[in-house]
Amino acid sequence: MVSRYLLFLVSVLLIKNGFSQTPDIIVTNGKIFTSNEKQLYAEAVAIKGNRVIAIGKKSEIEKLAKPSTKVINVEGRTVIPGFNDAHYHHNPIHKGYTISFPEDGREPLWPELKDSILAATKTVPKGSFIYASMGVAVGTDSSINRDVLDDIAPDHPLLINSTWGHVSYFNSAAVKALHLSETQPDGKGGKFGRYANSQRLNGRAYENACNYLRNKLPVTDQLFTQSLKELGQQAMYFGVTTIQNMCTGASPETFIRILKTAPIPIRFRLIRWGEVNQNETLYIPAKNVFATGKPLVEISGTKWMLDGTPIERNAEWSVAYKDAAPWKGKMNFTKPEIRSMLKELSSRRDQPIFHVVGDATAKTLLDELNASNVFQNRRVRLEHGDGLLPELFEKAKNARVIVVQNPAHFTIADVWYQRFEGKVVDEAQPFRSLLKAGIPVAIGSDGPLNPFLNMMFACMHPFHPAEALTREEAVFAYTRGSAYAEMKDDKGMLVPGQLADLVVLSDDVFSIPLQQLPSTHSLLTMVDGKIIYNTLKK
Repeated sequence: MVSRYLLFLVSVLLIKNGFSQTPDIIVTNGKIFTSNEKQLYAEAVAIKGNRVIAIGKKSEIEKLAKPSTKVINVEGRTVIPGFNDAHYHHNPIHKGYTISFPEDGREPLWPELKDSILAATKTVPKGSFIYASMGVAVGTDSSINRDVLDDIAPDHPLLINSTWGHVSYFNSAAVKALHLSETQPDGKGGKFGRYANSQRLNGRAYENACNYLRNKLPVTDQLFTQSLKELGQQAMYFGVTTIQNMCTGASPETFIRILKTAPIPIRFRLIRWGEVNQNETLYIPAKNVFATGKPLVEISGTKWMLDGTPIERNAEWSVAYKDAAPWKGKMNFTKPEIRSMLKELSSRRDQPIFHVVGDATAKTLLDELNASNVFQNRRVRLEHGDGLLPELFEKAKNARVIVVQNPAHFTIADVWYQRFEGKVVDEAQPFRSLLKAGIPVAIGSDGPLNPFLNMMFACMHPFHPAEALTREEAVFAYTRGSAYAEMKDDKGMLVPGQLADLVVLSDDVFSIPLQQLPSTHSLLTMVDGKIIYNTLKK
């Protein structure tokens, strides 16, 4: 391990070297938040190539400028490292008609969604797919099944996906279009609903069975390219310079193939989605692919979805769901299968990434990690970690895990109170207490890409306000924390030697009212030392 003294010497040399070079770009006269606690703010930053070479006072940095240097005066605006969305799911646009979710974010109830589907069937050509999204109320309505959906849309394949990704509904036309058998086997890590006393599909899918359906949907290269272009535009507008994408809806190989001909201007990490074959062997998409041929695109890490969520009651807890007792939930995989995952990850030297929600699931994984004693330096990630209760903190520290949290999830307190009581509602979804315990945290959206929306929820924590982060801590988690979770130590801060990914913001996110955060956006976005988006006045 490199000593702190050596790191100090390296940093000093970088700073000295930086002040002796001619910058390509200087961003000056700003409130520059560096995400480096040793020098939290600066007035200017100098960039050469794709690296930061100097930061400091406006007068100091501007002296470095030569005629060839582009000097950008941000007129006192706030500048931060580029946001790094550590947990995102990009699904390509699929062939068919999509029913738009209400623009105000309100979850439509079943009568409203039903009417929207009925209206679509009158205009969409027969045989074409109709897609819709459902919120908690519809996604937990046990009265909705395949027969109900057949009555609404007998001539259109219909797929309704939950906004949280762990439940899908489908009709008989979709069974035919997706080439499912009437007694389609569940597959490992997921399950299909069945009619009572029958193996016939009832039009409901859970966990990895949802991914199975999405991966069979029709898509064209043109639609895939369009979806990635739209994602890139959205990212530039919000100042998201890195997306860590959990591959769903298409294989990593397909993502790479499309990105080679239709690159997006930001950094894009593809994270594999692990599965288990029926013969108990592990299936890792693009297992031996480590390079993509594109400088801003890489493939690394394998994610395993160990359990579900409290919404559909599939996360495994040490206590029963009070509205479904004695049910405690159940992991998607067995302990021997988890051991196989760890063994495979260890042999391939890949980063272990686990969807973990229930406290029982968290304990099982942490016990296996600590017993193996080979992952302490591998930056094992717990995605969500809602059930990482205080009694598990020591195990988590011993395993040196990172928690990647999604602040938008803090808004469903009513679901937690419906499902649980006692320690779960008192201690679930920790955030600030993780930092206090010395457990690293990062932020991913797992939904709307808007980082300022997630920052607002991180700084409010509607479920447990005492667990809210400060604004500085939230930006740390969304930049430096996410880079650490990505196993990238040369990004996430604006200090000499780091990659030049930065954002000039429309508002000062450290001082405006929290409720105004979601309307913030980027005025200038820089990736790898290149300005990819700029609406600053010339």
